[in-house]
Amino acid sequence: MLTRVMQTLIAVALVSSISYGSDETTEFHIRSDRELFSDTSMGTRAKGMGKSYTAVAGGAAGVIENPASLGAMTYREAIVEMGFDQIDAGTGEADIFTVNVGGAVNLNACAPEYWPRDNMGNHTVGMVIHHKGMDYTSAQDLDTNLTGFVLAYGRSFRGGEHFGGISLRYSEGGYDNPDLSTNSDLARWEFKVGGITRPVENLALGMTFSYGRGSITDEGTSDDNAAISHFEFRVGAAYQLTDDVLLVTDLSREDLDIEYSKDTLYDEHNIWRLSGGLEKIMIPERLTLRGGMYILHDDFTTKGTSYANQIDDFVGITTGGTYYRDALDFSWSLDLRTSGEWGNFFKIGYNW
Repeated sequence: MLTRVMQTLIAVALVSSISYGSDETTEFHIRSDRELFSDTSMGTRAKGMGKSYTAVAGGAAGVIENPASLGAMTYREAIVEMGFDQIDAGTGEADIFTVNVGGAVNLNACAPEYWPRDNMGNHTVGMVIHHKGMDYTSAQDLDTNLTGFVLAYGRSFRGGEHFGGISLRYSEGGYDNPDLSTNSDLARWEFKVGGITRPVENLALGMTFSYGRGSITDEGTSDDNAAISHFEFRVGAAYQLTDDVLLVTDLSREDLDIEYSKDTLYDEHNIWRLSGGLEKIMIPERLTLRGGMYILHDDFTTKGTSYANQIDDFVGITTGGTYYRDALDFSWSLDLRTSGEWGNFFKIGYNW
């Protein structure tokens, strides 16, 4: 009976074994938690530059990355992104499929001529609908789906030297474990505020602060409910080295906590990520290439009927590019990790 209770708890926590005691099991648990609750705010361009985008101004990607960057947009953009990732850690394996559909609209460009513009700043709103599906293959099968939206607003200040923005994300879904007849609902929201400033020519500094809450509700008989808390603070810099080369770097700090209602089970992630990358225009208005690297450190602790602490460290190497054709752009990125895992993203954008 105790074994079955532990199995159900672990299933709700998205793990693939009946105990946290194994380093391999804990390793998979760490990474699946992070994919579902933490690493949800990266687009194609950011991934291609080592997951560095906090200080980059302009583009509909700001809806997800940093809403302040929308304040630099002077046009309208629609985007469709698709991503494929794989977790292969310890005793577990998961295939992950991500879709982002949305865009951003510059209100100044759409406003009638009589709309006052002097000293009013540049205003842009955006929305992205997102979906993430995770198919786990391990000792137990576990399917997860999470669907939601992000609403964002950004504007400029003082003649375009400073930008600020806010965004709200809401997601809901569930996961099903047929082996244990477990079916749970998941819901979470996140509020983000961001800023970008240009203190000197060719240099931009950015920051974001986000806070989110969520819940796991068990639809079965085990009453394995949980509360989710997520905090992230990110700073970054972007330097225009030459007319065709952009250098970027980011540093982020995250706290991800999952507290279960039964058996005082508590998961805690303390995550640091340092990243850097560059973007080079190879053929003006036709081809841009990107590359980058990031280092991730996750100090994970779980407490309950047992106690485990494990460090998850790895390095990621990324590359990507964009091909432009009139008002369309086609982007891709590839993420290879020293852990043996990988991911890639594809994007189609339309500007007018």
